[in-house]
Amino acid sequence: MFSERPPTRHLLLALLAATTLLRLALGCFYFGFLTGDDVEILEAGFRAIGLHYTPWEIRNTLVSDLLVGPVLRVAHSLGISDVRTLVWIGSWPFVLCATLNIYLLFLLVRRWSKEDSVALCAAALYGLHWIPLGFGSMAYPRVVATTCVLAAVLLLSSPRRLALREMLAGASIALAFGFRYSEAIFLAPVAGLALWSREGWRARGFSLLRVAGGFILGVLLVAGAYEAWTWGRPFAALAAFAHYTLLERQSSSRVALQPAWWYLWRLHRWWCLAALPLLWIAARRRQLPPAWLFVVPPLIALSYIHHKELRYLQGVIPFLCALAAAGAVRLWESGWRRTTAALLLVTAGWGLERLVFLPDKSMPSVMAARALAGDASVRTFAGVQLWGYGDRLYFGNGRALRDIPYPTSPADVERFVARADAVGLYAEDLADDLRLEAVLDRLGFCDWREFSFRGSKAVRVFRPCGRTALRTPL
Repeated sequence: MFSERPPTRHLLLALLAATTLLRLALGCFYFGFLTGDDVEILEAGFRAIGLHYTPWEIRNTLVSDLLVGPVLRVAHSLGISDVRTLVWIGSWPFVLCATLNIYLLFLLVRRWSKEDSVALCAAALYGLHWIPLGFGSMAYPRVVATTCVLAAVLLLSSPRRLALREMLAGASIALAFGFRYSEAIFLAPVAGLALWSREGWRARGFSLLRVAGGFILGVLLVAGAYEAWTWGRPFAALAAFAHYTLLERQSSSRVALQPAWWYLWRLHRWWCLAALPLLWIAARRRQLPPAWLFVVPPLIALSYIHHKELRYLQGVIPFLCALAAAGAVRLWESGWRRTTAALLLVTAGWGLERLVFLPDKSMPSVMAARALAGDASVRTFAGVQLWGYGDRLYFGNGRALRDIPYPTSPADVERFVARADAVGLYAEDLADDLRLEAVLDRLGFCDWREFSFRGSKAVRVFRPCGRTALRTPL
C-alpha cells in the first residue's frame, strides 16, 4: 500500500493513525448532534435495524443505505443495542473516509509535485484543518463526497491516461452527486482537468466526452434507478430538491439567504490567514496549477448558491492545503525556514483551536432523550429542535414526538405541550422569557430535571406535576 521512503511512510502512517483516533475520540466525547443533517443520515441508516423512519422527500438516501445501514446491521447482530453506541458506530464509515481523504490527497500531491515533502505537508495541513477533522467525526455526507472528488482527480492525474479512468472519474463525481446533490459543482473542474492534461482538440474532445459519459451513467444509477427503487419513480428526490432549493429558494436552516460575498467575508473562519502568504507564493511560482481548478470555480459556484455553510467547503479545502504546502516548501527552500515553520505551526494550531465548535452539539438534549426514553410512561414528548434529541433515534418507534418551533414563543408552547408526558426547552430561553415557564405552570407541568454538558445549551425538562420530583438534578 505504501511505497514511500521509510521516513515519509512512518510520518504518514503516524498522521493517519493520530487523526483517525482523534476523530473517533471526538465523536465519542461529543455525542450530540450539530444541525439535524447528521440525524437524518443516521435515522435513514437505523432503518436497517428496525427504526420506522420516512426520509425527507428531497433526500437521496444512498449514503445511509450504503455506509450507515450495513455497519449498524453488523453491530446489532453482535448484540450491541445501546443507541448512543450505535450512533457512534454509525459515524465510523465517515471517520474512515476522512482518513482515506488524507491519503488520497498525499498520493495526488505527490503525483502532481513529484515531491514527498510537498505531499506530506499537504496531508498534514489537511488532516489538522478543523472542517475535515471535526465534520469527519460525524455522519456528514460531504466527507464521503470529498473522497469521490479526490478519487476522480487522482484517476485523471495518472500518467497512464486510459479511457476507462476518465469514465470512472466522471462516475465518481456522479457518486458524490448522489451523496449530496450540490457536489455536482466539481464536474466542471474535473472536466477542466481532463482538457488540461490532453494535447490536441480531438484528444481533448474525446476525453471530455468520456468524463461526461461516466457522469451521466452514474447519475442514471444513483439518482435514476436508485431513487426509483427508494421513492417509486426515477429522479424523485432530485426533482423535489431542485424545486425546493432552486425554485422556492428555501433551506432547512434558520438563515436561508446569505450574500454572494459571504464566504469571502467569513474567510478568517474557514482558512487560516497565516497561510495566505503560502498561497500567494504557490500562485506566484506557478505551483500545482491544476489545484486552482478545484478552488476558484467551486468557490464561485458555492457563492452563487443562495444558502451557504462553512461545511459546504469540504471539497475545496484539500486543494487549498495542497497549494499552501507547495508554497511552504518553496519558502523553506528559499532559506526562510523559521518563517515557514512559524506559519505552518500557526496554521496547524488554528485548525485545532477551531474545533471549539463541537461543544455546540446537542449533548444535553441527547442526555434528556436517553433519560426519557427509558421511562415507559413517556408516550408523548414535545421538545424544541427535536433533531437535537436525535428525533426517533433514542425514542424509537411507537411514541408521539412534537417539534416545538424555535425560537420558542409562549403561544407555541401552549399549542404543542398539551397532554404531553414530557416537555424539553432550552434553559436560556426559559431565563430570557419568563412567560414560557408560566405557561407550563398553568398547564400543570413542573420542573423535572436540567441537563447540561460543558458549554452546550442546557435543557430543562418538565413533566406533569403528579409525576415529578421538583428540580431533580442529573
